[in-house]
Amino acid sequence: MNAALQKFREDPPRAICILLVLSLVVYAVINVGMLYAKLDFTTGDLGGSDETDFFVYYSSARFLEEVGMLTALYDPEALKVFQISIGSAPGGLHPFNYPPTYALLIQPLAALPYPVALICWQWGTMALFALSLRIAGLHWFAILAAVAAPASIMNFAGGQTGFLTSALFLAGATLAARKPLAAGALFGLLTIKPHLGLLIPFALLAKRQWRIILAATVVTAALTGLAIWAFDIVTWADYLDYLAWFTAKAAKEKIGDFLRYSISVTLAAQVLQLSGPIALTLQAAVTMPVCVCIYWAFRQRAEPDLQLALLFAGTGLAVPYGYVYDMPILAVAAILMALRGLRHGFRPYEGLFTLWAYLLPFVGPPMNQVGIPVAPLIHLVFFVFILTRLRSGLAAAPQVGERRVAEALRL
Repeated sequence: MNAALQKFREDPPRAICILLVLSLVVYAVINVGMLYAKLDFTTGDLGGSDETDFFVYYSSARFLEEVGMLTALYDPEALKVFQISIGSAPGGLHPFNYPPTYALLIQPLAALPYPVALICWQWGTMALFALSLRIAGLHWFAILAAVAAPASIMNFAGGQTGFLTSALFLAGATLAARKPLAAGALFGLLTIKPHLGLLIPFALLAKRQWRIILAATVVTAALTGLAIWAFDIVTWADYLDYLAWFTAKAAKEKIGDFLRYSISVTLAAQVLQLSGPIALTLQAAVTMPVCVCIYWAFRQRAEPDLQLALLFAGTGLAVPYGYVYDMPILAVAAILMALRGLRHGFRPYEGLFTLWAYLLPFVGPPMNQVGIPVAPLIHLVFFVFILTRLRSGLAAAPQVGERRVAEALRL
């Protein structure tokens, strides 16, 4: 005990990291217990769980199973009537905002009772996320820190897609140098939420990774073709029409769940009640420089962990619609920066903004609720810190080769 306390005194940043992660693990366990206490395992009823985002996937899968028309799935009123019929509250709104390719993924959920489907989804996607972290070469405590991160907790509680998309993103990025075809296939699968891959083409073009680009294109085309075969090509037109309707509707939203959990520049402008053109201008003013920075960073022979951290952190800045539950990948960026800082020392304020980036899902929503959207600002400053460290590292070690993240950090 005394030896452990002595180590904590000798290295306070490491002690803070350990205590923070262990506290989050306890918090996560309590939240999971409270969530599962609501589930009715005897009848399979919702038990109030229609408040979770997973209900969208489950009810949509049941809709496809029982109604059999994907085109009607993009009719919010028709879907709502069906959701009420299986136990949703009449006042709820749970539209299906995903492309037809995503419907292919969720269809098997309809075969399971709701509690079983939810648990399989949560733990299955979390296992994929943990596996992707291991593929990246991170040690067990870093994996625990990522799985217990606030973004991960919120994603797990809502049964969202953040674990799945982050796993595809992270595994694809870390396999790029060693297994380009596998990386391309993973990036192709990421098109189930296409906006999250916005920065990937810039990184791949910078690296001249033509095989990855080809593999991603082939997998994307195959998924699209499979969706057309399964649901008809008309569904894509319906999806695009629905997307235009939903975007226009979302632009009129005031503070609510849609904006409370947002982290993007566009939605921050909406929280501030700025006009649509101003919001899009601000988003473009951030997105374009971020894209340039990603292209430049991946043209350099820089430390791969910093390149990946920059790519992961830049994603939430570049996309116009980003939410806290999409951002386990941002937690990974913060963990990579924390590991580097713990080994080589933090620069002034770098550790503070790394911590804030990690805790962003706990900080952003309450500030959005009171009309002060700080998430994009914290996100941007964190991105700049990563970029600055990457630039300074070029002068110190200009001949860094393609190495795994773990090798770069000597974990």
